[in-house]
Amino acid sequence: MDSLNVLSNVTKLLKKYEKKSPERLDSVKRAIKEKQGKWDKTVKDESGNNVQITEMLLYEYATSIEEITKGRVSFDDVLNKLKGYMDRFRFGDWKEEDSNLKYGKTLEDSNALRINSEEYKIVTRNFGGGTLTYYNENENDENLIQNAVILFDNISKPGVGTELNDLSAIRQVIFHEWTHVMENVVVEEIARKGIPPDIYKENGRYFINAEKLKNGKNYLFKGISTKEIVPASEKHPDGIKMHNRVAEGFVEFVSRRVIETLSKKEETFGIEKYINKGHNFEQTEIAERIMLARGEDATVSELLTNSAKLIGEFENKRIVYIDRNGRLTKIDGLHYMSDYIYNHEQRKTDKMKSLEPLIELTEVMRISRENRAQIRNDEYWSTHNLTPDDKMLLRKTIYSYNNSNITEETFNGCFNAIIEKYEIELEKEKNFFDEIPIKMEYGIRKKEKDSHDDTSR
Repeated sequence: MDSLNVLSNVTKLLKKYEKKSPERLDSVKRAIKEKQGKWDKTVKDESGNNVQITEMLLYEYATSIEEITKGRVSFDDVLNKLKGYMDRFRFGDWKEEDSNLKYGKTLEDSNALRINSEEYKIVTRNFGGGTLTYYNENENDENLIQNAVILFDNISKPGVGTELNDLSAIRQVIFHEWTHVMENVVVEEIARKGIPPDIYKENGRYFINAEKLKNGKNYLFKGISTKEIVPASEKHPDGIKMHNRVAEGFVEFVSRRVIETLSKKEETFGIEKYINKGHNFEQTEIAERIMLARGEDATVSELLTNSAKLIGEFENKRIVYIDRNGRLTKIDGLHYMSDYIYNHEQRKTDKMKSLEPLIELTEVMRISRENRAQIRNDEYWSTHNLTPDDKMLLRKTIYSYNNSNITEETFNGCFNAIIEKYEIELEKEKNFFDEIPIKMEYGIRKKEKDSHDDTSR
């Protein structure tokens, strides 16, 4: 592991941050102290010493958001929102005092799972981290809702959780989850000044944009996530289809931008190479195109301070297209993006269908379930441009798992034919993504020298 990427560097970085901006670091320390233990503060480094990692992460996130948004969202704005809306913050696993928390689709979900239940562990078995949203128990607090954020470690979730000696992996997960907290917005008046209605109808489909709070007058918008009312089925037993996956791309885009911003600074130079770009690949590709075409600093700012406005704007975009059944149809811009991601995750897009023969081939080769999972998670699937070296390494890796009598020559022929068709679909998907901002009337804007390239701070 690179020496820049280990936890022992937390103390060194904090000393540099202290010298650079002591007032801001003091603000971070006060915020942590005010939480009175509800925010975990430390993790152990390679030598078993406790390091003040939360202090470092808060400073880095708040300063970077200020740069990315060109001051539209200030350091204090970030710190105050996290302090006000993030009730708990945990490393590793939930604590006993968190056992009353629940995981559900809505604030009042009757089927919500307690975090200490076996059902919760099953549902979240592949989660590297998570954010729970719930009502504030303190009725005197002006903030009606609260959030609990966790980064699971590889002890609580072997093979899935984050290694707590991998500083870059910690950054990516935590910055992602904190952005989920930041994107929440509670509003009192809806359908005014660009704020969309809580229930929205489009082409015979019904969407829930916001959750009405129990006080009867406020509404919670969770970033650009929405829900769709659908007929009850085995897949959607409660008649609710979640449209939250495209929102993950916008959140992940911000997380990566924070890391890239840090990487431009002398004291943290080099960490950009640790970004896991395989996480939410398709979602983030779409988000990046919208961000750059619409204006990155303004869009990130609105996502973090007024995400309801983004929902309203995206839903006001009308897109006419030919659906998968060959019918001319129309949909709003937000759910045009969301529908594609939903179909992708259901393996219904042409790109995913082109890989079905490879899945069948790995079964014929008697490749173990664990190795098939490794193949599915390989970074080579997270690109629109497979290089010759990529294809060679992927081919060799898959064949190395072979437990059948299929010869390498036979496998290579099958593999090459499958990948040839897959690459055609890759190009189609890239072109489809490129056209989204044009269809939404944002045009195309090439990546400029944005604030995250500025090393002056």
